[in-house]
Amino acid sequence: MEVKTIIVINDNTAEAEHAALQALKIAQKETAHIILANEVKVATSASTYKYTLTENRHENDGNGELHHGLLETLKFCNDRLGQNKIEIREIDISNFVVEDLSRFIIKNNIWMIVKGTHPVNNRADALHINIQYVLNKVMCPLLLVPAA
Repeated sequence: MEVKTIIVINDNTAEAEHAALQALKIAQKETAHIILANEVKVATSASTYKYTLTENRHENDGNGELHHGLLETLKFCNDRLGQNKIEIREIDISNFVVEDLSRFIIKNNIWMIVKGTHPVNNRADALHINIQYVLNKVMCPLLLVPAA
């Protein structure tokens, strides 16, 4: 049996976090893996550590590497749910264009795309990857999760 994989588009907003938590519930039920796709580059330099820790919720793992707070949140919730521990990992798609993301989805046989929606007039919807163009190139469903 092939394991299903859900990709969550993360733009570092509250809406993305809400969508990721919904994806975790689906993954628990379907015993699927989650890939957290970060549209905003995760900082790695020590000079930006203080800024990212307070503003973008990045955390230091003690080895000088910074990890996105949403990844840690998902792993914590996954551990608390207990019954079906699922694999959760993250990738950086900040330099991806539509074709790159489409190829990644096809190559990794992604089962579902999950994305949080933003209120009208929120500039977060204007990020560099138009999800509609991606959907035109791949054969998997998109779950749009409304703002909480």
